[in-house]
Amino acid sequence: MTSLDLNQLFLEERKYKKQVNKDPTDDSAWFNLGKVYQRQTRFELANDAYQQALNLHEKASYYHRMGEMQYDRRHYGKAMRSLLSALELGGKSWKHATEVKQMVDHIYELDPCPCD
Repeated sequence: MTSLDLNQLFLEERKYKKQVNKDPTDDSAWFNLGKVYQRQTRFELANDAYQQALNLHEKASYYHRMGEMQYDRRHYGKAMRSLLSALELGGKSWKHATEVKQMVDHIYELDPCPCD
């Protein structure tokens, strides 16, 4: 990452932290803060922010993003639960349904019983 990228992430982090401090019920701000933390490779903080967003409003896109992060970190059981929740909320016509189904299938290929 370049110093410009790092500075941009810092500014975004500050912006979303300010938003969640001002309105802790803003699920979108929590989700965006999670995305910033994920890009900063601060995965525990990202997970916490995504979970806070989901606690406020369950959305397919929130579960999808969380599941992708868990998948990338090889937490296949958690990823499976998140991705299946995304599919359930998003429905068959959801724009990411095919992509998520492929990730779920790949998890089953890697680990037929993902249960971490």
